[in-house]
Amino acid sequence: MVLSGRSSVVERQLPKLGVAGSNPVARFKILGMRNITTLLMFMLLACGGSKEEKKQTSEIKTEQIDLAKRGEELFKTKGCIACHYPNKERKEKLVGPGLRNIHKERSEEWLIAMITKPDSMLKYDEEAKKLLKEYGTPMPNQNVSLEEAKAIIEYIKKVSE
Repeated sequence: MVLSGRSSVVERQLPKLGVAGSNPVARFKILGMRNITTLLMFMLLACGGSKEEKKQTSEIKTEQIDLAKRGEELFKTKGCIACHYPNKERKEKLVGPGLRNIHKERSEEWLIAMITKPDSMLKYDEEAKKLLKEYGTPMPNQNVSLEEAKAIIEYIKKVSE
């Protein structure tokens, strides 16, 4: 059997190894046991790992969904919705900027700080000062905890998809 009009080095060696032409099973004889083992390991890894890894991935996704649901509740009860559109771009202004994809523009640490300590951020952070200048209204401190801020960010990520 000739591939792409030319015979390959392996195909030229087949007769010397006693492997008949196009028999695919016979062609495996030219691979050493080490190559077969390596190939099998690669195939297993490429198939997605163990059941335990899949279970952990599934649990993480469930936790993210639960966190996003909690974030949606907090977005409403903490009053974020009064000033921000969670699913519109930054230019879509209510009182403050739209928050869609904000997690791609800012680090999670910056977002957490802005959500949990906006008064400090407005005093010391240059980006927060620029936002205040652009939108004209300071973000009030709503006494959001670290866990609540993470939930709100997860909600924003979800509605940004």
